[in-house]
Amino acid sequence: MCGKWLIPGLLMSMLALGCAPVSVGPSGSTAAAARGDGVGSTPALKRLRVLGTNDFHGHLRPTTPPWANGREVGGGPALAAYFQRARDEVDAPTILIDAGDVMQGTPLSNLTSGRSTVDFYNEVGYTAAAIGNHEFDWTAETLAERIEQAEFDWLSANIFVAGSDTFPTWATPTTMVSLPGCAAGPPACDSVHVGIIGITTQTTPTAAMPSHVAPFAFGDEAEAIDRWVPVLRDGGADFVVVTAHEGAYCGIGPTENCRGPMMDIAARLTQPPDLIVSGHTHTLLSITPSGVPVVQGGSYGTNFSIVDLERVSADSVAVHVRAQPPTFVDQVVPDPEIERLLDRYLAEVGPILDDVVATLEAPLLRHGPEYPLGNLIADAQRTTVGVQVAIMNNGGIRTDLGSGPVRYEDLFRVQPFGNTLVTMTLAGEALLRALEHPLNGGRSAGHVSGVRVRYRRNGEPGRRIVEAILDSGEVIRAHGQYRVVVNNFLAEGGDGFDMLLEGADVEHTGIVDLDALIDYLAALPSPTPVPPVGRFQSVD
Repeated sequence: MCGKWLIPGLLMSMLALGCAPVSVGPSGSTAAAARGDGVGSTPALKRLRVLGTNDFHGHLRPTTPPWANGREVGGGPALAAYFQRARDEVDAPTILIDAGDVMQGTPLSNLTSGRSTVDFYNEVGYTAAAIGNHEFDWTAETLAERIEQAEFDWLSANIFVAGSDTFPTWATPTTMVSLPGCAAGPPACDSVHVGIIGITTQTTPTAAMPSHVAPFAFGDEAEAIDRWVPVLRDGGADFVVVTAHEGAYCGIGPTENCRGPMMDIAARLTQPPDLIVSGHTHTLLSITPSGVPVVQGGSYGTNFSIVDLERVSADSVAVHVRAQPPTFVDQVVPDPEIERLLDRYLAEVGPILDDVVATLEAPLLRHGPEYPLGNLIADAQRTTVGVQVAIMNNGGIRTDLGSGPVRYEDLFRVQPFGNTLVTMTLAGEALLRALEHPLNGGRSAGHVSGVRVRYRRNGEPGRRIVEAILDSGEVIRAHGQYRVVVNNFLAEGGDGFDMLLEGADVEHTGIVDLDALIDYLAALPSPTPVPPVGRFQSVD
């Protein structure tokens, strides 16, 4: 079965690894699988197929990412066809779960406050989804409305009302589902009981609009999993699966030199689940940190994970990662029902999505420690409001832009949050801290306009910046006063920019960051040239 899903390039080696079974007991120990012949050799054993997605971000229409060589990938109609094919391949129950950040990211989703995406999830039969940090982007009240609309369970076991151990009224920690164990159903085969736990990243207070999540506390992820795994097992779960909006990064492909919060979470578990479907880091993962199988399917519906679980004994589950295929549109017949669903929402949103805003002379990619796309956005914000310095966080730049014509929808996907521009006066000392903040990882994790920063990669925190010079030639001095523009997420201290809370003469302009970018592009020569890099310069 693995051969059906093999794909070219870097993923080939991952799939070769993924097809090997791993047996994981409830205690978290790993051992050789009871047998390696995959699903179907012993019908009496309970089996489950898990289809996992993550970080969909409302990508209901296909995209053409740089790695796809001009081919369309993803989109609701194609994903529905891929999901159905994966279900049809096995005579075993299947669940479809998502690891969070479901709605925010495209005009077709955002301009309907996520209704279109939730309708899609309902139609294709999701079983459960984790609550991601970006589920709060339109306030908790809107999230509660989407949870009410959903025909699947939206889960988080570590969101609490601030100052208590009480879950918000709309937050459900777990769910238990019972599925026919085979196509024939009882009495030919027993039902399969699946416990699912949802997890939200503990970094949500700085990874979401701070004012939207202030009423809530986000608890330790490992503690939440350890709390609920035995509850579900004692309640009769044959398999326990976690859908976690938290992940990891791997340095070589999806399996080696891995780091990140999920590695720590797995290492601290004393009650490991049978599988974790992860998200948040937008990576392709198939790993077993501390003996816990973890998968993640990239982002935006461009891949998804196919995992088979098989209970080989009372205390052992074999885990077979079958594939994480790219969802090329030309490899399936798109689902016509989903196409009709999207057509209805496209009619509601209007024709603006395909309006061409600009033409780029070269791709603008999010590669390297500083990239032209980030500088372009920072320039647009500074030019729009006419201040000395702009600071833009990398987390607010969501995708790349290809060369040639750029549509409104393409730009919306780059800046989907509807953030507005905020100007303020910062003392030089606070501005220098703000300019150093993106350098905490040894290289820039943000972009600036109007200033050039020389810094030491391995300098002491608070003393990394050697010199910061405005475009006017003026050196930023600690005692000086400077006008700065940021988006409202950063102005509230998001992404750890607490020093921006010290700003004076704060003005909320009401200008949406996307509008600033569109107007700026319209004023540039066509085709739009690539902005130079080098605004952050290491002296090491």
